[in-house]
Amino acid sequence: MILPGRGSATQDIAKISLALKRSGVAPNAIIITQAHDMASFQPGDPRPPGPDYSEMAVAARAAFPGIPIGGGVVAFFTELNRLPVPIGLFDFVVHTVCPAVHAADDQTLMENLEAAKWIFASTRQMIGTTKYQLGPSWISSRVNPYGTLALSNPANERICLVEEDPRQFGLFGAAWLLGLAAAAAQAGLSSVGLASISGPQGLIRRGQVAKPQRHPTAKVVPAYHVLAGLAARRSNACISTTCDNPCKLATLAIETDAGPELWLANLTAEKQRIRAVGLHKKSEIHRIDSTHFSAVAQADFLAMPGTKVDGAAGFTLAPYATARISPVI
Repeated sequence: MILPGRGSATQDIAKISLALKRSGVAPNAIIITQAHDMASFQPGDPRPPGPDYSEMAVAARAAFPGIPIGGGVVAFFTELNRLPVPIGLFDFVVHTVCPAVHAADDQTLMENLEAAKWIFASTRQMIGTTKYQLGPSWISSRVNPYGTLALSNPANERICLVEEDPRQFGLFGAAWLLGLAAAAAQAGLSSVGLASISGPQGLIRRGQVAKPQRHPTAKVVPAYHVLAGLAARRSNACISTTCDNPCKLATLAIETDAGPELWLANLTAEKQRIRAVGLHKKSEIHRIDSTHFSAVAQADFLAMPGTKVDGAAGFTLAPYATARISPVI
């Protein structure tokens, strides 16, 4: 809920509450912010007048009693860091991230994942024990705190702060998404919002805006399977993992009734030889890579039979490949 920031938060939120009731929408939770906080301000710079966190929180709780109220920003961590949320004011705190702000080459985007754990640790220090949620984050950006809008990208280039980036439709996007999800899980975030179902950030193909279109017959993009696979395990506990080189390989393990499920992503442009110990003795692997791209383009890829794998014996991950290793019952 983004208030215009030109008047009373109580009045603005009351109007929204009434509109929701008339439409029959009953939200499970509310994120409250205002338009001025979507923009970036340097420390010490004057901000336009508008409701502060406290005013918005009080007004939201009055209009939506009994519903969890979240605060923070739906812009990037930088904006939250410059306008910290008072501890205990909201039921949860939110911000987003974007890896392509200062540079947009492949190596920089993957290396920026290394900063995620420090961003999450800094926010945790700021908000105490309040629940911590990562808002919708992807390689491309919904917002541009440093300009008016996220940039259009009709030539399908690798540039900063665009609404649609070509890498989110390929293997690179799936690997990056798993890397961010793994960092969030290791930091103990309560939930994450990743990419989008449709639109410029969409994981389901509905006609790509930029040209030329890559793989126009694909029904879904590779990152779809990462999000769908993790969402299917949202009620399961994560298992701690140890990786010899976390800058090159993202790992996320999940506890299932049959045994551990392990997700891996090669964060480099070089193939990697992997050994994984602690897996179920009967496991299968689904590789999201160029060899299996025709199958990966189908929404039911993870329901297809996988390939038997012995993690201890080792296997190879192609450049920017992602894989799920799951127990076979």
